[in-house]
Amino acid sequence: WKTTKNFQDGCSAHIFNGFYQGGTMTLPDQASFIIENTRFEGNVELESNHHCNVGVTGALCMPVYILHNISWKVTKSKWVHFHNDANNKGGIFTLSPSEGNNMDGIFFPPGFVSLSSEFYTYLLDIQDGGSAVCYSTTTLNNIPGVSAATLSSRFSNGILCKRPLRALKIWTKNLSPATASKLQIEIEF
Repeated sequence: WKTTKNFQDGCSAHIFNGFYQGGTMTLPDQASFIIENTRFEGNVELESNHHCNVGVTGALCMPVYILHNISWKVTKSKWVHFHNDANNKGGIFTLSPSEGNNMDGIFFPPGFVSLSSEFYTYLLDIQDGGSAVCYSTTTLNNIPGVSAATLSSRFSNGILCKRPLRALKIWTKNLSPATASKLQIEIEF
């Protein structure tokens, strides 16, 4: 699965009814990769962008890993690894829309639904009604029973968000830094 694509029906899962008990799950580097009805137990770690920027694969290098109805009973202290050599630590982990606001805290802490690498610091500036939407795991100390050090270790110093994150990919032709214009996108909640 180092290279993959979205399914034609737009909703089939890449992994369905899976069970992972140990080791590093090296995830692909493109598309929206759906993991559904899957159990994770024991010494498991999810690694984003495993094959990004290697050979002819890794064309997109900003996958969205959508988690739907998963069971997470992992004993390892590090749950997610953003691959250092992969497009500035690309990859987004997010819950499916039907998972709502995640008040059960199965994978993310309660109320959080998405995770990105620490590289994307602009996410920390997003506000909703005067309140921050995204928080660095290195400074998030108000999660009952979980310290910032634990969150930072679990999520590779990443950024947790209370809103769904998705990747926006724009393909161009004959674009160079000299001819590129800055693209500004308005975000509404």
